[in-house]
Amino acid sequence: MGGPTFDFDDIDEDVETAEDLIEQITSLAEELPEDAEDFAMSVLDAASDISKYIDENSRVTKKQITALENMLDGLQRWIRD
Repeated sequence: MGGPTFDFDDIDEDVETAEDLIEQITSLAEELPEDAEDFAMSVLDAASDISKYIDENSRVTKKQITALENMLDGLQRWIRD
């Protein structure tokens, strides 16, 4: 990725970043091999919880964006292996 994706000065941009990460996570989770199904489901559940938080609060926290980035990274590692 490169550089921090969280911008304390722009809540809308942070929400957009988080929603983009959630979209990537959702798409990638569907591509995982069958033996990664449990992992994919737990990642999708966590991403869904963050998505609900964003919908209810119209904002996202730095920790949530970091978590989404880590989830995406974890999914990408399954695809590469």
